[in-house]
Amino acid sequence: MSRKIIGYLIITTLVGAITLCGQKANALTFNFTQQGWTQGGILSGSFSGEDLNNDNLIEKTEVTDFSFAWSGNSSVPSFKHDFSNLFNWEFSLSDYRLINGSSSRGTTFWSYDDKIKKGEIGIVAFVSTLSDTTVEPPNFSQVPEPLTILGTGTALLFGAVFKGKLSEK
Repeated sequence: MSRKIIGYLIITTLVGAITLCGQKANALTFNFTQQGWTQGGILSGSFSGEDLNNDNLIEKTEVTDFSFAWSGNSSVPSFKHDFSNLFNWEFSLSDYRLINGSSSRGTTFWSYDDKIKKGEIGIVAFVSTLSDTTVEPPNFSQVPEPLTILGTGTALLFGAVFKGKLSEK
């Protein structure tokens, strides 16, 4: 193997190692949506958290950021919640599934319980509750960390340069 090839391999390995060392082991961010409400509408938001006790769950005490927006429908007007409104949270990392979650602020609330397969959203009024329900669980997708994207891009760049150098010979 030529010295240039070995040099490219060493640089690619170092960039990969630096990228991996710069990341927190379990810091994750997820986007989510929930549909299927009987009167229409969509709930969309995100949360970040870290599995500090390695039990493959992100619980309320491990959540570092949370927010969602409810689009509204004929039963429940639109509203938003943030981290300060999070009441309960238990998210499975093994299958990206919300086991139990709820949020409330003033008169507005949202909840989902996987055990009974039911979500509820609403506003508590003077004499009654304006609410809507769904049997669809929230759908989650993990957001790649910026360093992962940078590391992947750098590795692809070095790979392309390396391939170009090999094809020149």
